Amino acid sequence: MLVCNSTWSFHRNIPGNLAFLDFPAKCAEMGIEAVELLDFHFEEKTPAYMNKVKKACNKAGVKLHCLAIGNDFTMENLADWKKQVSDVKTLIKMANDLEAPVMRVFCGTRSITDAGLERVIAGYQEVMATAQANNVVLAMENHWGLSVNPDNVLKIIKGVYCPNHFGSCLDFGNWQKDDQIDAARKLAPFAKHTHAKSYVFEKNGNEKNIDFKTIISILKKAGYQGAVSVEFEGECDEFEGVAKTVKLVKKCLK
Repeated sequence: MLVCNSTWSFHRNIPGNLAFLDFPAKCAEMGIEAVELLDFHFEEKTPAYMNKVKKACNKAGVKLHCLAIGNDFTMENLADWKKQVSDVKTLIKMANDLEAPVMRVFCGTRSITDAGLERVIAGYQEVMATAQANNVVLAMENHWGLSVNPDNVLKIIKGVYCPNHFGSCLDFGNWQKDDQIDAARKLAPFAKHTHAKSYVFEKNGNEKNIDFKTIISILKKAGYQGAVSVEFEGECDEFEGVAKTVKLVKKCLK
C-alpha cells in the first residue's frame, strides 16, 4: 500500500503558509510517497497549470495518485442533477490529464431517501463510460448523507456494477464509532482508495477514537493494494498531526 496525504490535511495552511504547488515537496520531506489533490485547491484548471502540478510532483518524487472532487448526485432537480453529471465527466478528463489513476467522489447529502439513492446510482452509470475511456477509477467516499450507512454504499457499488472503475473510498472515520470495523469489513473488498482519518492521538501514538490497526489489517486481508491517504482533521498543528498519522499508518502497515 502507498502512504499518501490529502491537501485537505493542510486546509488551514493552503493557501497561505504553504503554496499548493509546494505541497508535493512538503509531503516528500515528511516521508510520504503519494499525494491526493482536492480540485478546489487548484489555482487554475488550464493545461499549463496541470503541467506545473505534474512537474511539482515529479520533482518531489511523489506519485500523483488521486484527484478529489465534491459532487452531489442526490439532487432532485433534473437540471441540477445533469449539471453534476456533466461536471464529473469534465473532472474525470482532468484526472486523466493529471495522470491520476483515482478520483475521489461523493454520494451527496441533498437527499437521504430511496429515490435519492437511485439518483446516485443513475449518476454514476451516466459517467462510467467517461471513466473507462479515460482509465480513471472512481472511489466514492463515505461522506455523510446516504453514505454514512455502509449498506447504502454497497447498494450503490453493486447498482453501478463497474468493478474495475468504481468502488469505495473507505474513510476510516466517517461512520458512527460503533460502525467503523463492521463497515471496513463490508467495504474493504470494494475499496479503490482509502482515507486514514485522524483527529486526536494517545500517548502511545494511536488515534484515540479510530482503530487504525484493525482497519488496515482488514484491508490487507482483502488484498487491497492502493493508497492509504492521510486526512488529518484535528485541532492541533496540521503538520504535527499529519506526521503523527503517517507514523501510525506506517506502523500498522508493517
